[in-house]
Amino acid sequence: MIRPDLRDHLRQIFEVGHHSLTLQPAQARPIPGGSFQQLEFSTKTGQEVRAFFALPDAPSPAPAILYIHAHGNRYDIGAREVLDGRPALQGALGQRLVEMGFAVLCVDLPGFGGRADRKVI
Repeated sequence: MIRPDLRDHLRQIFEVGHHSLTLQPAQARPIPGGSFQQLEFSTKTGQEVRAFFALPDAPSPAPAILYIHAHGNRYDIGAREVLDGRPALQGALGQRLVEMGFAVLCVDLPGFGGRADRKVI
């Protein structure tokens, strides 16, 4: 159980509730032990943001991990790292985490993946 003061602090630094997001339809893809979905969010300003969400087949609720992708001077990979890995990793960590029973969310950070060609303000 997260302490209430820590929960409030995390909500503040991650600006939970400060940004309106609309989720676009997504399709799930089965993987061993679970499924992956590519999600598309539209922000209040209309910016599209790509994310990948993995859910284990284990009974819900599952513990969840917010996976922050690496930089590695590879702006093109972004959140796909959770599915495909990258040369500096031993493999796709998202698949391994799902096999361990975790739900995993990885979002393209500004300037990476589907957002690589957008100017970061």
